[in-house]
Amino acid sequence: MPAGKIVFTYTMIPNNAKEQQQIMPRNKNRQTHQKHTVLAKADHGTFGRNELAIAGTTCPAVQKLAAQLSKSLSQKYRIGYVDAEHSNETNSDQDRAKTYTDTDLVHIRTESAQKFNCRKGLDNYQARSMFNEADLILLNGNHFDAQNQLTVIDQRKPVAPERLTNTKIMVLQEGVTHVPDYVKQNIKEIDRIPVFKIEETGKIVSRIDQLLEAATPSLKGLVLAGGKSTRMHTDKTRLDYHGKQQRLYLYELMEDYCNEVFLSCRKDQKKGIPGNYNIITDSFLEMGPLGGLLSAFRAYPNSAFLAVACDLPLLSPQTLQALVENRNPSKIATAFQKNESRFPEPLITIWEPKSYQVLLTFLGMGYSCPRKALINADIQLLDPPDPRELMNANNPRQYEQALAQLAHTS
Repeated sequence: MPAGKIVFTYTMIPNNAKEQQQIMPRNKNRQTHQKHTVLAKADHGTFGRNELAIAGTTCPAVQKLAAQLSKSLSQKYRIGYVDAEHSNETNSDQDRAKTYTDTDLVHIRTESAQKFNCRKGLDNYQARSMFNEADLILLNGNHFDAQNQLTVIDQRKPVAPERLTNTKIMVLQEGVTHVPDYVKQNIKEIDRIPVFKIEETGKIVSRIDQLLEAATPSLKGLVLAGGKSTRMHTDKTRLDYHGKQQRLYLYELMEDYCNEVFLSCRKDQKKGIPGNYNIITDSFLEMGPLGGLLSAFRAYPNSAFLAVACDLPLLSPQTLQALVENRNPSKIATAFQKNESRFPEPLITIWEPKSYQVLLTFLGMGYSCPRKALINADIQLLDPPDPRELMNANNPRQYEQALAQLAHTS
């Protein structure tokens, strides 16, 4: 497949023609089952959040265009690619994997990539897991459907009207001068869809970039106020450093940088919070800050969260602004590193929606430390404008030190 920085490539080896259409067909006649708790679900296609099938042309032409697009887009985004195996292709790694006829999963490490060959096909849920970190998934539309489509007009392989699904971009193959009438009649709002020539790769890339920018997850604020403050011997979220409770101060501070802000707390803490503040109560219990993060993502799986702990009394608007301005939505998270340890500080971090699955995976392996997830994930690590602002105040001595520093700088 395509050259470029591909986060994951999946090539399906179908046993029959039907398997090329879907990974795991859903039973449309199945009655909705309401016995279990209804959860907010992430906006996913079959493979991921942002899918674009290239359809309407030959498979070699699809692969060539996908290679060109991924090469350019991978400078900014993480790109995935999905295709089916073709009879005229040779792949030494795949051939080697086929020798392990009784092995369900084969891992092949090469100089440029790590490859997995699965004897059993991926179902929808496994596919989404594999492509979790991809910002865009390009698919061969001759074999797979997707949320959105880049439709190529090619006389060699006219696209069937029923295959036109949510077209976002039209591309004219060499020798084609216009979009056929039957295509126009089967695409809603055809006049709003840009049309490019196949050789105008730069313009196609620019349009895809615009679509991805528009799909950037909104940023919500999360004040982590659900701790028990055992070391401070009093509720540190209620301590007054700036003329009001710290949890309320941070809430109001973050309103300038987030679309919406929430206080994260335990259920028993709700009574002490004024009614005009948004609240997310912990649904993942006894897990510390990780429980607050997971509870927030459970409620809003399509949003990113700027999470801030209440034990950062020196935090200023300038530091929050620096974090937001340098946010990298293509990464799992954007965080500051502490000077003394060089480790990321997880409790003043922007966590992207794709981090939800990462955090759950670490939880499933028995880890409840958000920092461990950051250390072992692909994150954007920043130097803080003022490292002193990352000082934690978790006990009475640190509380007095914070008050002294604030008095000195005021």
